[in-house]
Parts: sequence; C-alpha cells; structure tokens
Amino acid sequence: MDNDERNLPAVRERATLGDGEVFLKKTSKGDLMAINAIVPLDLKRKEIVSIPGGNYMITAVGYDRLNKVAGISVIYPPTVVHTFVRDGIPETREVGNPFIEYDQDSGAIKTISVTCLALGLSPVGNWAITQERLRFDLNRYLTMDAWSKVRNFKNCGVFQSNEAYESRSDKEYFLFVKAMPGWGLALDTRHDEVQKVLTSHFTRQKFAERIASTICRRNAMKRHPSIAKSVVMPQGGVADVQVYGWKHDLGTEQITTMIGDVAQGQLPKNVELLTQESEVEFGSGDISSVETDISTDTIDQKTTPGNGQSSMFGSETFNPSERDANLFYIGECDDRLGDRFLDILGPIVSRIDTIESFNDLTNEELELACKELSKHMGDRHGKDS
Repeated sequence: MDNDERNLPAVRERATLGDGEVFLKKTSKGDLMAINAIVPLDLKRKEIVSIPGGNYMITAVGYDRLNKVAGISVIYPPTVVHTFVRDGIPETREVGNPFIEYDQDSGAIKTISVTCLALGLSPVGNWAITQERLRFDLNRYLTMDAWSKVRNFKNCGVFQSNEAYESRSDKEYFLFVKAMPGWGLALDTRHDEVQKVLTSHFTRQKFAERIASTICRRNAMKRHPSIAKSVVMPQGGVADVQVYGWKHDLGTEQITTMIGDVAQGQLPKNVELLTQESEVEFGSGDISSVETDISTDTIDQKTTPGNGQSSMFGSETFNPSERDANLFYIGECDDRLGDRFLDILGPIVSRIDTIESFNDLTNEELELACKELSKHMGDRHGKDS
C-alpha cells in the first residue's frame, strides 16, 4: 500500500465482526483500509484474569483474540546477542533463543532469557515493532515465594545466617535457600506451606520455557501501539478493548526480513522500534495467570520457540492427582486473594479458619472450596472446565 492510497478520501461504515462491532475505513474505491474494533474479552474464557488490587489484566489468550483484529506478526528470532559477565568482565556473543542457564551442581534451570518481536501497523498507519526481552530467574522467584511463606506462616522457616544454619542439629529436615551473601531462608520441608512452595518451583522448572515464552509474547503484543492495553475493568465478566488493524501488502518473506534486520540491530527506514527489557516478577499477576493454564496443561505448545537449548525436563505431560491439583489451586487463590480468602470460603467450609494446613481438608471439602473460589477468580478450575 503506497502513501497516495492512504491519502485517498475514506468511507466509514459500521459492521459486525464475530461478536464485536467494528468501524471500517475504506478508500473511495471500496477497498478496506483500516479497522477500529471494540473486542469483548471474557473472564470465563480466561482472556482476562483478576490480579491483586481489584484490577484485571489481559492474558496471553486475550491478546491472541485482540490480535485477530490487529494482525500483529509475532516472531522469536532463532538467535540473539547476549551479554555475560565473567569475573567482572562483560562478554558479548550470539546464543540461541531462548537462552537457558543451568545450575552446575543440580542441573536445574537457573535463568531463562527470551526475546520476542511483534510487527504491525500503528493506529496512524505507520510500521511499528516492539522488541521484548524477558528474563525469568527461577532461583530469585523461589526465594521471594519462600520469603512470603516465612513471613505469613508460623514454624514454616526462618531467615538466618549461613553459620547459624550450619550449626543446626535438625538440618536433615530443612532446605537452605540463599537470599543474599551470608544469609538465606531455612525452610522446614515437613511444613505444608513449604511443600507447596517446592511443588510450585518444580512445576515452574518443568514449564520454564513455556512460561517465559508465553509472558514474552503477551508483553510484546501488550506494548504494541495497535493494542497498548494491559489493565481493564470488566462489566458483568466482560471487558471491551479498542483495537486498530490495517490492511498491508507485505508478504511473509518481507516481514521475516524486516524482523531479521531488527534482531541484528538494523532498523529499517520509517519503522518505529519500541524496546523493553523486563523480568518475571513475583506477585505481578503475569505468572499466576500462566500457571493457572499450566495446572490443566492448556498452554499452546506452539508458544515455545524451538531455537534455543533443550530443557532437561523433556516434553511429557504433567499430570498431578486431582487432590494435588486442588491443593495447588487453593494455595494459589490464598496467595492472590489475601484477606478475602477466608471471607469467601467461610460459608462453604466452616472449619477453614481452624485447620493447620489445607491438607487437613477432606476431598469433598476441597472440591467445594475449589468450585466456590473459581467463581471469584474468573477461571474454570476442575474437571468441568
């Protein structure tokens, strides 16, 4: 599409696209030029999810729905330039995308870095690319998760020095998580809350690539000018989001070339580049929405780029028992709902505020609790989802 065509007088009309109303912009010849659509996102379809503070965020599934109008091309470059620090000296080299760092002793994933690019036209019709570089530090996330338990649950663990931990007489029951030089968290592995922390950590280890790639893709679309929306306030479980889409005549080869140039640090003429570097933050809402999908194994396998290193956990399906899945879900709801948790479950499970751990609940009580919580969380936990 050339500039002369864009400057032709436009004809505007209203039409229906799926279940959303759109405004069409056409040339005088009747050719479709642009779409300005109001797209409804639904809590029940996990297109939006509640986050701490009473707000709602758009999930990766929601952005995929918005992108049906925006027409953004999302690509993971096969390789990226990565900077390391070795003995205090920065070292730059080309690595696979995603790039994974493993712990030399355990072989577990320490960090995973993913780069994702989203190419599309902005609301004014100019080309724009968002480049998202996401880093997921699993050890740091484990430390923050463990610290939240130590602060809020008695006899769960203690913050102490390395020397104090080494002098303990009951170390066989404890796990020491390093938090800062000389200090860490001694966690009692017999405690129910610590076991939940470890279960969550092992799950994140297994699905680290899928978690990081999904959040990276979501962020790249979230920051693109054609959408540029992250927090919404639904009415009746549905949030309306305005999205812009343009017609263009670039083929797959041209788009791939443009993306490749950006990945190598060469910005094409008349293209706006928006670069963002971020980390997966504990309690941000991003990872909890992704983990809800992981607990039922519903994340699209295609979101994981296949150009980086292989994961030590393979690709077999994670199938927790129904009771374990319910316990995991209740624990996540407890963390996210805070004081509202007991208010919601009190009328359903009368002894919820007297038990020492969720493991004390019967299977029937767990099922009732999960069904009630799912109404407030906006998801569909359980067999009937």
